[in-house]
Amino acid sequence: MKKLVIVLEEKNQHLYDSLAGQIKEAAKELDMETVYFLQQDNEKSQTHGKLSEIDADYLVSFDMAGFEISTLTEGSAYNLLYAKQIHILFQNDWKYQRFLQQDLAMNLFLFVGDEYLFKKYKQEYPHILNLEAMQPLYLGEKLTEEQQEKNGEAIRWVLKKVYNEIETAGILKDRLFETSPLCALDK
Repeated sequence: MKKLVIVLEEKNQHLYDSLAGQIKEAAKELDMETVYFLQQDNEKSQTHGKLSEIDADYLVSFDMAGFEISTLTEGSAYNLLYAKQIHILFQNDWKYQRFLQQDLAMNLFLFVGDEYLFKKYKQEYPHILNLEAMQPLYLGEKLTEEQQEKNGEAIRWVLKKVYNEIETAGILKDRLFETSPLCALDK
């Protein structure tokens, strides 16, 4: 069973609890175990180590939670994680700029729920390979049933899109390698 970790910042937990629940439901449909990781405001320096210990196959974060953790060379510590990552952005926040200008790993997918912002980021950050538009998400502690339903549809679409892309690519790679003449060298 694949493992998915949901990264939430302590200060924003109340905003994203509903979305985290939607991710948990969508992950269950893909036969994934879900783990919550709450990034404590006073323990941010330990985030990367703790996420590495979880050893998840997939990671989902909201609003760039955890991106402020950097390597010694000031790169994103997320680039060093094995997990395939889904980061969902909500607004045009100045803090994003610093992180989006960096080189990001190929296993990192960014989703933007605002068409204007998506186009702007696509133009400003052409080096980001996996930048995608998605349906806007509703935030808040008290969402209507309709808003929760729409959030669920959008979250399922995001998870399935990344999951299918990653898992299909992995299957094709394995099949290619098995039939490759180079494979005989390893036997």
